[in-house]
Amino acid sequence: MDCEGKQRVVMIPRKPREKLLAYCAETGVKSGPVFVTRNGKPLKRSNIWKELRGLRAAAHVDALVV
Repeated sequence: MDCEGKQRVVMIPRKPREKLLAYCAETGVKSGPVFVTRNGKPLKRSNIWKELRGLRAAAHVDALVV
């Protein structure tokens, strides 16, 4: 995975990986960014974190403090 010029390996557990692969098949993603804006540009990491924080708050899940 290439993220802001750095290469990273992301380990994804089996069930989420299966869902991600199904999503890619449904949307026709064969390579490149999986999550993109309406204009087709890749979502930035900060946008994804913002979305996840909103989902966490909506689900009333406390944030982990590390």
